[in-house]
Amino acid sequence: MDWSLIFDSTIKAAVNKEAMVFALAAVGLNLHFGYTGLLNFGQAGFIAIGAYGAAISVEFYNWSLWAGLASGLVFGIIFALPHHGVGVISRTCRSSAGSPATRGRARP
Repeated sequence: MDWSLIFDSTIKAAVNKEAMVFALAAVGLNLHFGYTGLLNFGQAGFIAIGAYGAAISVEFYNWSLWAGLASGLVFGIIFALPHHGVGVISRTCRSSAGSPATRGRARP
């Protein structure tokens, strides 16, 4: 039994692209759902956008893994900015019927 081969393959499996993407997703979900208790399905969309940006930059443009992760972060931020604008607008309105942005967020 070759222990160095076993440890080498285990380390490669733990530090590959998919493991890092799922680890980042797990940290984000733990922060959002675990510490605050808020359930947010929109976060999965931003995880998918970031993972898609990282995968495209690594696979098609032959960037390094770290540059791909940075580009995935940038893609996620770019797509999150319009949603941040909706949140700012909905906070400035005084009533829940003040704007269409708050109507979608109003309680049933």
